[in-house]
Amino acid sequence: KDCSWGSQKLVVFNHFSQRLFLDFNYVSSWLGPFIIFRKCDVLNRGLSGYTSAFNKLILPKVLQCDNSPKGSIAAAVVLLGSNDSILADIDPRGLTVEEYVTNLSDILTQFMNDGIAANQLILLTPPAVSEVMFEKHCHEMGKQP
Repeated sequence: KDCSWGSQKLVVFNHFSQRLFLDFNYVSSWLGPFIIFRKCDVLNRGLSGYTSAFNKLILPKVLQCDNSPKGSIAAAVVLLGSNDSILADIDPRGLTVEEYVTNLSDILTQFMNDGIAANQLILLTPPAVSEVMFEKHCHEMGKQP
């Protein structure tokens, strides 16, 4: 959907977008056309470290603020799951696959109940992780993987 500048919004709902405009990352790579050609206001609503459970809790407030007037969201990008997949014995934020599926389903239902159609919802999977590259990055940063 083509939207004139300032009248429609693209909501990015994931934890990668907190630093979206600070450096090039996975999210900014595919958001480029929206930003460069100014088709929509891009609203970043993700917070680093949040899981689908936390995002499910804050979504009603996000929609209350960002989908006003109703119908002003042209599309919503949902990219959740990286923080959910943390092993529970390492970090208490970790969720089971069943909890993740339930949360994601609830999040999509919240969007649709607020008037955002299913064809306006863009679901992305978390990016793949290379253990070798992750360990290399940790060592470069002086941290243990």
